[in-house]
Amino acid sequence: MRLPLPQLLYNLPQFTTGFEPATTLDLIRRCSNVIGMKDSSGSLKTLRLLARESIDTSRIIGNDGVLAQGLIEGICDGVVSGVACVLPEIIQPLFAHPPASPAFLSAADSLREVISHIDVLPAPWGLKVIAEERGIAQAVYPLPLSRERELQIQSIREWLRQWLPHIEELQSALHARPTN
Repeated sequence: MRLPLPQLLYNLPQFTTGFEPATTLDLIRRCSNVIGMKDSSGSLKTLRLLARESIDTSRIIGNDGVLAQGLIEGICDGVVSGVACVLPEIIQPLFAHPPASPAFLSAADSLREVISHIDVLPAPWGLKVIAEERGIAQAVYPLPLSRERELQIQSIREWLRQWLPHIEELQSALHARPTN
């Protein structure tokens, strides 16, 4: 089978029928124009399989919750990150420093903390809250907010205002010399 242009498979089982790891492997092997996979499933099974099989393909993580582990295991080539859009200071150190370094570990902890706060909202509403709080874009939602959602958003805003000074520490770590 040949597709006319280079293609990335996109695994997004939260909104579509997801790819099974073996199906992904088969498609990449059979279709010469399938050049990789963006996996937003939150699982590393498929990327681990592609790495284990030594398949020459791009392995992109699309779920920030597994990014640090994917980098630690050396099974991802990059990320399409929602968090990087609103808090690039967290994602940069993950790529700039070795996985065992203090800067990497601090960024990974910060990423887990951010995700734990915004995951109470539907994706990508938590990112919209952060974007608005940082003056990047106004948060607009497709539905009217219930009182419960308003309280969740207010809680995220309050946490974020207290937490944002932590970004300065991450910036210092980013500019520190990487350790090998």
